[in-house]
Amino acid sequence: MGKHLLSNWINVIGTILGLYLVTLLLGLHQLFISERGFTIETVFVETIGGSFIYLFGALVYHLKAFLVYVLLLLLTDVILLIFLKERLKQILITEIIIFSLLFIVYMVMEQSFIFLILPLAFLTTQKLRKKKLLSL
Repeated sequence: MGKHLLSNWINVIGTILGLYLVTLLLGLHQLFISERGFTIETVFVETIGGSFIYLFGALVYHLKAFLVYVLLLLLTDVILLIFLKERLKQILITEIIIFSLLFIVYMVMEQSFIFLILPLAFLTTQKLRKKKLLSL
């Protein structure tokens, strides 16, 4: 059970990277639609740096929500491990369904389809997590 719970760091990092990609794409969109006359290099430097700073600020500002997400990941694992025992495939698929639905609800609430990146990031990290758990 311990290795299963510890493997959640893959999902957490994947979600952070997904959020970073969202902020990066939003920043690129904002820079390209403005008429500020930047070069492509300036756009990428400002967007990459700015979205990293924005992501850090968002994680700090929404720290409670992020900690609830991590706690929910761990709690879901514990509950699924109790009910599904060591059936890894069913556990991971159930988690994909639960968290993808949560991300999709958030996407609809925010009325921004860019957040579709989050369920895709979670799906990708679950596949990586499965490989990691099977190799242990």
